[in-house]
Amino acid sequence: AAAAAAAPVERPALRQVVLPERADNARRVFAYLIKTRKIAQAVVQHCFDDRIVYQDVKGNCVFLMVENGNVVGGELCGTTETRFKGVLGGSKFGAGVSIQCGIKTARMCLFESVVDMLSYKTLYDDKLTGHLLVSMAGLKEQTALTMAAAHNVPMSQVWCCVDRDEAGREFAKMMAQRHGSKKHLPPEGVKDWNDV
Repeated sequence: AAAAAAAPVERPALRQVVLPERADNARRVFAYLIKTRKIAQAVVQHCFDDRIVYQDVKGNCVFLMVENGNVVGGELCGTTETRFKGVLGGSKFGAGVSIQCGIKTARMCLFESVVDMLSYKTLYDDKLTGHLLVSMAGLKEQTALTMAAAHNVPMSQVWCCVDRDEAGREFAKMMAQRHGSKKHLPPEGVKDWNDV
């Protein structure tokens, strides 16, 4: 029993990220993000310039998780009235879609979705130098810890910019108690940063 307890835990083999087929244009994604979700055009263009988003052949937004220039996963977001979102198969555990604002990272802001992250950037773009914006694709403590470690951000400089609902408030409270992180929720009466 002691030998079995001391044996290293085997991790599952890394899977290949399943990337949806890329469309020959991105008109639907641009229209959805700018007209429907009210993201600033400059913010959307920045995502395309940094190659962290594309439109798949079904017209969905595909947001890429990138580490050291390599795609390690992604989030999928529908662009029709029937909204859906999800994580691409084979995505690396603990990775997140991120946007670096400026050269050095002094603070990291966590979001529940890429749309909330882009909405926050639309609202505060001129104040975000030195920030790393990260979508966790939900409320994921491991993504917060992995991304903070990868970018050398102390947990005291991690801000939970999650939804103002029970789950978001509980996550921010847990992160503060366990790791000393801070919170920056949307204003009272508003659920998320896209609503703002």
